Amino acid sequence: MLTFIPAQWVQTSNVVSVRYLLGRLMSGASFFLAALCLLLSPQAHAQTVSISPNPLPDGAVGVYYSQTLVASSDDATATSEDVDAIVSGTLPTGLTFDNTTSTISGTPTATGLFTAMFHVTVHDDKGVWGDTVPLTITINPAPPASAVPTLGAGALIALMLALGIAGIWYRRSMG
Repeated sequence: MLTFIPAQWVQTSNVVSVRYLLGRLMSGASFFLAALCLLLSPQAHAQTVSISPNPLPDGAVGVYYSQTLVASSDDATATSEDVDAIVSGTLPTGLTFDNTTSTISGTPTATGLFTAMFHVTVHDDKGVWGDTVPLTITINPAPPASAVPTLGAGALIALMLALGIAGIWYRRSMG
């Protein structure tokens, strides 16, 4: 007799209306009153969530990476939105997700394209709900080594002597 009640109506905020409905049905009240109660119950969330930045900025092997994720929703009554977990997929080796700060950080050790599904929790006037958002990050090869030459102690002394000799020659030729 109660199989017509969709699961979406059995939410924290609907406990009073469901209890009322069940009480009315059990006491033999009309089906019309029960249907009216269901129609007046809040509907399931139709809002969407997003995470920014999306896509994530590229990273490079051997270069420290840090990116804080910011969740948002189109729920006008939302009081908070949090990125709180990775539910599937993987981050690049060397990167971790801190769910207390919503930050991906670390030093990647492998190149590639990585995708992970992040869960967003939203608190609003109806209770708590959530959804998942896929994020992709590209890790590029390590940047080339610096092209600035370094001089050893011997080369530095030779350079100083050469410049010193050139300076003496310049002074004598000028006069």
